[in-house]
Amino acid sequence: MRTGIGYPALFNDKSLIPRIESWGFSREQARDYVIFGCVYLHLPGLNAMHQGRGYTVLPKCLWWALHQGVDPGTGEQHGAPTKDPRTFRSVDDVMDAQAHPEKHHDLIVRVAGYSAYFVDLSKGLQDSIIERTEHVL
Repeated sequence: MRTGIGYPALFNDKSLIPRIESWGFSREQARDYVIFGCVYLHLPGLNAMHQGRGYTVLPKCLWWALHQGVDPGTGEQHGAPTKDPRTFRSVDDVMDAQAHPEKHHDLIVRVAGYSAYFVDLSKGLQDSIIERTEHVL
C-alpha cells in the first residue's frame, strides 16, 4: 500500500454507497453493489457497463483439451492442438516435459486456479506440479 499503486484495492460502504447514490441510484440499489474482476463496480441488473465482456469457461477449456482442440461433431480444429491425454501414463511423462521442453511445448497443466503450458512455468512451479502428480498417480 505504501507504494501508492493501488494494491491491494480497498472498498467500503461508507464511501461507495453515497457515490453510487450521487449517480441517481436509490440507497437500496446502491447497497447491492458488487466488485468483480479486480476493481469493477457493478450494480447487478442495473448497469450494463461490463456485461459485454467475455470470460474463460474452464470446463470448456478442459473439454477442448480432452478433444485435442477438435470439435467431435464437425471434425473442425477450433482449440489448440493438444496431445492425446491418454498418452500420458505417468509422472515420468511430465518430468520428461521438464527435461525436454522442445518435445512437449503443448503440454497443458493445472496451476492453482488456472491452466498453463508446462514449459512456460518456472522451474519451481514445474517441480511443485511434479511433486503433487507423483502423489496422485
